[in-house]
Amino acid sequence: MYETHEDHVWLQSLLDRSYRRAGEHLRSITTPARRISAVDLCDLLPGVQILEVATVTADGRPRVAPVDGLFFRGHFYFGSSRTSLRYRHLHARPRVSAVHTRGEEVSVVVHGTPWVCKIEEGYPNFASFNPGAKRATRPGRSTNAIIHGGRNMGRFMLLYVGPATPANASHKGWPEWFAKLGDRLIDRGSPMANGLVLRTDGSTRGSTTHLNGYSIVQAEDVKDVLSVVKDHPYQALGGEYSIEAYSLD
Repeated sequence: MYETHEDHVWLQSLLDRSYRRAGEHLRSITTPARRISAVDLCDLLPGVQILEVATVTADGRPRVAPVDGLFFRGHFYFGSSRTSLRYRHLHARPRVSAVHTRGEEVSVVVHGTPWVCKIEEGYPNFASFNPGAKRATRPGRSTNAIIHGGRNMGRFMLLYVGPATPANASHKGWPEWFAKLGDRLIDRGSPMANGLVLRTDGSTRGSTTHLNGYSIVQAEDVKDVLSVVKDHPYQALGGEYSIEAYSLD
């Protein structure tokens, strides 16, 4: 009831792309006749839906647990605490898989990059979303949806390029810039110096690429990355210094 025509078009495109990316075995089970449209999927998921959410520990062990999920305008939302293991997993390794099932009737599988937000940062009418709405059923029909992506948040490495920064260079503004990013900051990074080119014959030479450090952030696209770094204090060092962004996804 909250989805717009544009939401339906976007979600249908995502469903179609995800289906094309699915493996042969999965597509042999989720045949075209068993797929569900974006419009029907939104009608099927009002109110609270139990999501089985999988994250990964630092040493690669999978962890799955149920959460109360809300499907709103083509996206799943679920709550957590900054002190929870799940939150720490997602903050350090921002990848998630989740599934919502109802016996053999419905299966909705989601893979993507989570976006951490506060309620007031969501869509304008998210606060009025009614989690008590009655969910629809589809008797006599087994349906499936495969979704890769979500809000399309990706990881970007920021490389701080330029001459070696002076030993007495000011770091004024850096703590505030990191704090402003909040959960969009994946890794503060580290200073870098004395780069070497390593050859297969064992010889080395000084690198012609002068890097002073790196950080890793999450953003929707290059335009979003530009909005993230436009007031970065590193830019204030002068015209010889710049920031390069590389997608990690």
